Amino acid sequence: MNKDEFGKLLRTLREQQNLTQAHLADVLHVTTASVSKWETGKNLPNNDIQDRLCQFFHLTHDELHNPETTLSHLSPADTFSTVVKPAVESKEKPFAKKKQLFAYSTAVLVVLVVVAGILLFMHRKNDANSFSVYHVNSRYYFDEYSGEEIYEYSCVYIGAFTLKNASGFSEHVRQKWMEDNNVRKDINTLKISFYKNEQAALGWAPTNEWVYLFR
Repeated sequence: MNKDEFGKLLRTLREQQNLTQAHLADVLHVTTASVSKWETGKNLPNNDIQDRLCQFFHLTHDELHNPETTLSHLSPADTFSTVVKPAVESKEKPFAKKKQLFAYSTAVLVVLVVVAGILLFMHRKNDANSFSVYHVNSRYYFDEYSGEEIYEYSCVYIGAFTLKNASGFSEHVRQKWMEDNNVRKDINTLKISFYKNEQAALGWAPTNEWVYLFR
């Protein structure tokens, strides 16, 4: 994977989400310096961070590992330009100028109110369906609910938690768990615990939002 092209892709995805490097670093549980090095092509994230990037930006691993192709498929950001006209001596009467300025200001205000209303409506409409997750911790422990030793996977979610929203992520984790040669093969149950904040996920706080999966 080309470091420079990966850096361009990461920066583009971050800016499209209106995120700062510090915000993305918090989401990935890394330092801002790490994000900066990735975006400037000085380094590449490890496999675990790449998994988190795929989950957060809703990319496949192929899309992440082929940044140049992925960049070519992204819609270009809207650009705006300001045209500055040379000043000319006004021949209009002061009253006419004030009237024109008032009409212009009113039109701009109406447009802004309409745009704000549309954006608020779209946000409320999509908020219930927005859902992103990143992994925080893993452990083996004896689970009283299932009565056996299991492998537990804690993660933090952003958005609205429903079993439907979590199903895609859960299946992705199950496939990784089954294919991982470093995990114990005598463990047949995987529990994914979902938390609203990282501190709770790190401390394995009790949660009512979880999914059990099996080999």
